[in-house]
Amino acid sequence: MRLIGLGVLIIVLVPVLVIIDSYRIVRDVRPLAREAPDRTAIMQARLADRRTPRPLRHRYVRLAAISPHLIHSVIVHEDATFFEHHGFDEFEIRAALRRSLEERQLGRGASTITTQLARTLYLGTQRSILRKLREIPLTVRLEGALSKQRILELYLNLAEWGPGVFGAQAASLHHFGISARDLDPAQAALLAAALPSPRRSTPARPSAYLRRRARIILTRMEARGWLPPGEAHAYRQELTTGVPAAVGAEIDDEMGPEPEGEVETEEELDHEFELDKATEPESAGGAHADSVLGPPDVGHPSEVDTTADAHLDDGAGVDVEPPPAPTPAPTPEPTDEPGAPPDPP
Repeated sequence: MRLIGLGVLIIVLVPVLVIIDSYRIVRDVRPLAREAPDRTAIMQARLADRRTPRPLRHRYVRLAAISPHLIHSVIVHEDATFFEHHGFDEFEIRAALRRSLEERQLGRGASTITTQLARTLYLGTQRSILRKLREIPLTVRLEGALSKQRILELYLNLAEWGPGVFGAQAASLHHFGISARDLDPAQAALLAAALPSPRRSTPARPSAYLRRRARIILTRMEARGWLPPGEAHAYRQELTTGVPAAVGAEIDDEMGPEPEGEVETEEELDHEFELDKATEPESAGGAHADSVLGPPDVGHPSEVDTTADAHLDDGAGVDVEPPPAPTPAPTPEPTDEPGAPPDPP
């Protein structure tokens, strides 16, 4: 009976303590609806690492100033049911628990855009069960205080996209030399594919693995009706051959399907993708592409470049039109690799 009583006490007490702890971390998340923070826990952690280029590159722009292709790429890659759930994806949680039990170790996965925002804002780079527990009340509070569009805007503007590079605008300038509003589908898919390992991935000079992930992202966008089939095919070919897509031109059927020798099944890629996330060193410096902004400036560790481009409205807190709601496909999603299983609902 004492053991049962102790178990009940733990079950009741732990959630209460975690909720109290979340208020110790941040008392009120509602100001995020109107303003964005200049610093996040991830930024602070990177500044503590001397290998991080300085000043940090950070550009805040409105959601409306970010290419819809990047918005859609991030959703299908990071959180396919973002507009349906309330912070937690039950299907992914069950799948993550099943993998953890099968592998007999605490795995990664089941994160949503909201939980990743909570981690970025408040929890930093630590990896532990305590951090996972802390994510829960913080995620609930963010979902209750912010609209989905605002959560998406904050995430896209604060996510890490390379050593010392934060936000979609800085990432677009750093990797491709263009504004976030001008990203094409292939560039957007490469940026989204780099999110799980931002300091080990170089979208401007993508590895074969990153290109394969980007092709799958384009296929998922096509399946949701966010990309016309002709464009999706053209940009997949661009990622395969390196030849810029001639969108709008007649597609040469003689090109045939994408080479089978290079393309793995989506199941194999997803497994490799999870292993990649699980083994990513939290403080790895890593090489990165030459920045179109010139070599990183060496400045004071606390210096962060947050200047917005003159032609873009940084408009934190401004209401914007939401991206098109996902349309359920009547049949399983197609994939550009033969024999690959469809995504789970």
